[in-house]
Amino acid sequence: MFKIIRFALGIVMLTSPVFCQEENNTLKVFGYFQNSFGQITNDDNENYNSFNMQQLNILLQKDLLENWTAFINFQAVNNFSAERQWGSYSIEEAWLRYSFDNHLNIKLGLQIPVFNRLNEIKNRTPLLPYVIIPLVYEDSFSEDVDIESYIPKRAFVQLYGFIPFFEDFKLDYAFYLGNSPNISTWGDVGNSGQDTSDTFLSGGRIGVRYYGLKAGFSYTSDQVLNFAEKLSYVDPQSQQELKNTPIHRTRIGFDIYYEIGDLNLAGEYIDVLFDDEKTIFDLDKRFYYGTLGYEYNDELYGYFSYWFVKEKYEPYGSVNFKVLTPGLAYNINEIITLKTQFARVLFGTTGLLNTSSDFSYYTAAVSVYF
Repeated sequence: MFKIIRFALGIVMLTSPVFCQEENNTLKVFGYFQNSFGQITNDDNENYNSFNMQQLNILLQKDLLENWTAFINFQAVNNFSAERQWGSYSIEEAWLRYSFDNHLNIKLGLQIPVFNRLNEIKNRTPLLPYVIIPLVYEDSFSEDVDIESYIPKRAFVQLYGFIPFFEDFKLDYAFYLGNSPNISTWGDVGNSGQDTSDTFLSGGRIGVRYYGLKAGFSYTSDQVLNFAEKLSYVDPQSQQELKNTPIHRTRIGFDIYYEIGDLNLAGEYIDVLFDDEKTIFDLDKRFYYGTLGYEYNDELYGYFSYWFVKEKYEPYGSVNFKVLTPGLAYNINEIITLKTQFARVLFGTTGLLNTSSDFSYYTAAVSVYF
């Protein structure tokens, strides 16, 4: 398996020796960033080039007492500048964890919950070979892709661990609670950032690990209010009718990873399903990807990946993305990785718009631990 990905579980569990040489009672400060360059060319030979501070994460960790750990993750994306109104900045995580042992952990506070294989490590840019990770996980594309419809980005209570069985067979589990998506924003009545409903996000993942095989099933359930309010094609009367109607949303995910020798295969599938009984609109979404990778040696890793996105806007139509993307990642050392990636994007709509547009995306990046 690709060498840098081997650090993933250590980063997620916050025990990587790369960053944790200090004594347990000291504050550990570390992080990573990824800078990139991209060129987009459409079929009319129109193009633009752009450098980008794609993502920066500053991480703080402190072991408070035996078995107690606190962790904070600050994130900035897309050349963030508040003065220039570029990009975005957020506190992605701020949690306290109690570990009974590796088999059982309780995490309290703002956190990225377990969902499929990529969700927890999607913002650990040096751990993954992509410049642009599969679309619904790519935070730098959040202005173009409604990421939070596909994956849960925040939870506040999580119970997780694994149960060992025979030989190397392990059963992974995670269960969590968080706010619904009905969060007040600046300008709303009351304090912003508060859940305006009496419902919760609930979800979890059940998975198995056996030698080179990892697979899992993920699930979330929540209630969405005013889900048609921001859809420009929905007439005002229908928006008003749906204004305070709770619509049940279910996310279902499957993930698999398998490695044999120098080859590895990774894939995920996500369905976002809305309760259609309370509305004439069908806004279900679907995403899947598959990546075939080959580790040439400890430094060089190559892959080919296919991504597919379908968003329904019935009875008006649907939107489809298809992405074919090969790439390479080269480890200069354990803290610096060079990456390059090409993507051919096929975009199309059906129904009222009925359009299509194809373009090519060339990009390169450097990822750095510090």
